[in-house]
Amino acid sequence: MIKCRLNPWHGVDVVMYIACLSAALVLGMSLIAPRPEQVSCSDPALLQPYRADTISLALVLLTCVILPAPVIFLTECLTFTPHAQVLRVDATELEMRTGRSRYRESFYSSLSLYRDLVVGMVMSYLLLELLKVGTALPRPNFWDICGADTRMELCGGHKKLVAVDLAVNCSNPRALKWRHLADAAKSFPSGHSCFSCFIALFLTSYYFVRLGPVNDNQRLPATCKVEDRRLPATTAVDDRRLPATALPTDVPRWYGVARRWLPLPWIVWAVVVSCSRLWDHKHHWQDVVGGAVLGLAMAAYTILVISQNFRVTRRVDNHRDAGHELNAYRVVSLG
Repeated sequence: MIKCRLNPWHGVDVVMYIACLSAALVLGMSLIAPRPEQVSCSDPALLQPYRADTISLALVLLTCVILPAPVIFLTECLTFTPHAQVLRVDATELEMRTGRSRYRESFYSSLSLYRDLVVGMVMSYLLLELLKVGTALPRPNFWDICGADTRMELCGGHKKLVAVDLAVNCSNPRALKWRHLADAAKSFPSGHSCFSCFIALFLTSYYFVRLGPVNDNQRLPATCKVEDRRLPATTAVDDRRLPATALPTDVPRWYGVARRWLPLPWIVWAVVVSCSRLWDHKHHWQDVVGGAVLGLAMAAYTILVISQNFRVTRRVDNHRDAGHELNAYRVVSLG
């Protein structure tokens, strides 16, 4: 029987994730309100009319957080290989030995990758809200949301720049909730462009790795680590092992076409979402560029550091083979 040993540092990980998400939500709900100190009274860039969102935040979250889950799972199923380099068995024999089907293995691997995606999104959200509250830059429709009468009152006497206390000075003619009113002073950077560019780069890189050529790290037993120190790393679990050269070194022909075209919808979506923030007078162009840079940078961090280039850890349970008992193997795959 395998004794599950929990790593106490995983608890620290969970606490940090919860702390990051909690801090981001506090800032996102404007419980710590931005206070713009220098708002131009006559800049046409701040006198744009208020418009409803062409692409709502709910739709962005649906496409950037919810939709990737089935996409990753489907890709893992279609590109599934046993990843049992030490066992040297096919998918059917692997299921007989471990009790796990290709769909169950794909579920575990996709769950691991989706967890990395969510963690990266939470970190991006926290940095995004810190920048929004810290810079407190007004949106293009700031005066239309705050109130034209407020502008006339604060900007009397030919003032060029004024400090605005949203809770005190704004008349709020549209009777917006406090969170939406405070959002008028949180222009930089754009959250829509940040999240859409994040998921575009993440899934583009994911398709490139999963649908790319099989490299030596995927085929050779050197990527396998034996956790049970009672057995040497060279222990043969299956006397009928095949040489490394007998493993398939090519990939299905449709992989190349899929790798070229599957990322395109996500890239187009990121461009459309980013442009919609300009059409709706929600952001200045600098905000959209800043959000895109933040999203791309955090996606690269998630891919290289958190996900480690989409590395998946698979566990093979207890079984007996060739007179030896193997407690656990951890097989690490790069794609």
